[in-house]
Amino acid sequence: MNVFIYSRKVESDQQEALGDLLYHLLRRGVKLFVQDRFLPYVSNRFEWRGQLVVLQDLSELSQMDFVLSVGGDGTILEVARLLSGTKVPVLGLNSGRLGFLSQLSFIEFEKVIEDIVNRNFEIEHRSKIHVSILEQEAQFPNALNEVALLGHPHNTMIAVHAFVNDIFLATYWADGLMLATPTGSTAYSMSCGGPIVSPDTGSFIITPIAPHNLNVRPLIIPQSSRVTFIPESREGQFMMAIDGQSHFLDHEVKITLTKSDVDLRLVRLQNEHFFKSIRTKLNWGFDKRN
Repeated sequence: MNVFIYSRKVESDQQEALGDLLYHLLRRGVKLFVQDRFLPYVSNRFEWRGQLVVLQDLSELSQMDFVLSVGGDGTILEVARLLSGTKVPVLGLNSGRLGFLSQLSFIEFEKVIEDIVNRNFEIEHRSKIHVSILEQEAQFPNALNEVALLGHPHNTMIAVHAFVNDIFLATYWADGLMLATPTGSTAYSMSCGGPIVSPDTGSFIITPIAPHNLNVRPLIIPQSSRVTFIPESREGQFMMAIDGQSHFLDHEVKITLTKSDVDLRLVRLQNEHFFKSIRTKLNWGFDKRN
């Protein structure tokens, strides 16, 4: 089994636990691949660090059985961009804070090493959003969480004309407007009052950001829909954030959003489920009477 370890940063108090996990994987015959910048995080394990293979060419990621993402959900978003167009699944090891996509803690990971080595897991498909702007030659990345249009500069209010399958929906006067995936329903969309949506529902969410209209609410639509946003701003510009990555554009462009042909594949272990995640991480239904 070939496993690529990806991380932006591992805190010093977590490096020993990470070293232990990698050691156990190596003992079970797993071949581990890393980037150069990962090696300092396991520098205290010189006796086996030489067994880590440094992957110089990330195009070789397609040869991995899966990627172990060490960090938070932001790290998985980076991995999703790296794996775009491949069928390599991702398993998230949460060394951050909340983490909906990063399922496991270091302690939990120790308990499931045998399941991983024996491939005792399922693959969960998470849809992405494809972004197209006719007036722009630039290629935009697919969005795993959301595509958000925001006023720029200084977070000014913008008007966004929204269409679904070329049928006019509404003009939103707001700080911004986003289209979110079910995966993104527990991210920015949730903080803006959007609903939490199960990943397998095949839907998108149109969520206004601090709307100045009292008569607009988040709206769930099928993923087969073609969504068009046309932003207007007195400043003449707006910001498009794709999974938090900012792109600054002139207003009045026509942005077309559709379901991407590629998705992200997540490793889902036994006894792990979306409903368990929202119950344990959002205290869903928490009541002292329970």
